[in-house]
Amino acid sequence: MAEWAAHELGAFVTIENPESSYLWLMPGMARLLEMGWRDSIFSPCHYGGESAKPTRLRCWPRTLQSLGERCAWHPSLGKFSCGHSR
Repeated sequence: MAEWAAHELGAFVTIENPESSYLWLMPGMARLLEMGWRDSIFSPCHYGGESAKPTRLRCWPRTLQSLGERCAWHPSLGKFSCGHSR
């Protein structure tokens, strides 16, 4: 459906799932990359979300490069770089 909307309708399309999701291993998702789709990976907490879990967006026709901020856990501080605790 996403491929159809992008290529037949000329729509801007984004598919979202956790970065570590098995969705990205499916043949159809790999085919999208071969067709020129691009990924943006970010941590939602940098943009007001509650989670620091890395999220992947597979985008057409362009990526959302401005969503490139990723969180890192700082054990000595007991919190993520964005300021959230676990």
